Amino acid sequence: MTLINPQRLRFFNEVLERRSIRTAAEALNTAPSVVTRQIKKLEIELAVPLFERRHRRGMAPTEAGETLAEYYRNNCEQREQLDNHLRQIRDKERGTIYLAVGEGYVTPFMDEILNDFMQQHPKITINLRVNSSSDIVREVREDTAHIGLTWNPPIDPLIHRYACRQRSPLSFVVRKGHPLAGKHKVALSEVVDYPLGLPSTKFATRRTIQHLESLEKIQLKPTLTGNFLHGFRSFVRSSSNNAVSVFPLTRQDLQRGEFAELEIEAEKSILASSEACLIVRMGRPLSAAAEELIKRTKKLSILQSYN
Repeated sequence: MTLINPQRLRFFNEVLERRSIRTAAEALNTAPSVVTRQIKKLEIELAVPLFERRHRRGMAPTEAGETLAEYYRNNCEQREQLDNHLRQIRDKERGTIYLAVGEGYVTPFMDEILNDFMQQHPKITINLRVNSSSDIVREVREDTAHIGLTWNPPIDPLIHRYACRQRSPLSFVVRKGHPLAGKHKVALSEVVDYPLGLPSTKFATRRTIQHLESLEKIQLKPTLTGNFLHGFRSFVRSSSNNAVSVFPLTRQDLQRGEFAELEIEAEKSILASSEACLIVRMGRPLSAAAEELIKRTKKLSILQSYN
């Protein structure tokens, strides 16, 4: 049986993930020549080429490279499972849980679940990152996040969906007093004449709106775009020119009655696949604390209501 040098295997995985010798070297804090040399030695030891260069896709794995990648992932899973078991034996109330959450879900997640969880488990560290749906799926798939919470995540065979519930209808938000505020539903054509704030195309919300634009042959021209959903609240609140935007209303927003929601008119079938999802990587071993957090998160209000 061929014994594989662990350092060379780590170098191989960095090149595999980044598709580039140079960026892998930067991540490893070493010179590209060192990475190249380690990959060549690994190929000599295994007697097979592991990568081929492709102009657009960079360093692409060969069939042998794909096989070695599966071996590496299996090793990582077994090592993580061992580490988790040993950690639980040493101390069941320590460790770090890495979370990747869509911005629109941060406030209800903190208010309804996470604050109580942290109070009851003060020795557990929570690392919470806010990101887009596609990036959340990537983080869960690549094991940089234990748990993901997002809207309408892309289908991925490595991702297990613990809970998915159809989300509330997609809505624009305006200030009370806006000319459209008295309406319950609006068509895209009704907002084109107002300053508009929309999230970037990294967000599933924007991609759904773009799909509706295509169907209705309307092109929206937002005044403000960005990846800061809650920043649009200030855009609508402070605007003197009747701005319209898309951002999640919090419980506090609803209590203050400062904004009005305008449901976007669309065929129900278009939004039928829009779901709030709690996700983990298929087969990944999780600590007892992470499993408990998943169990609690399933009770989150956005995962409980159907529309």
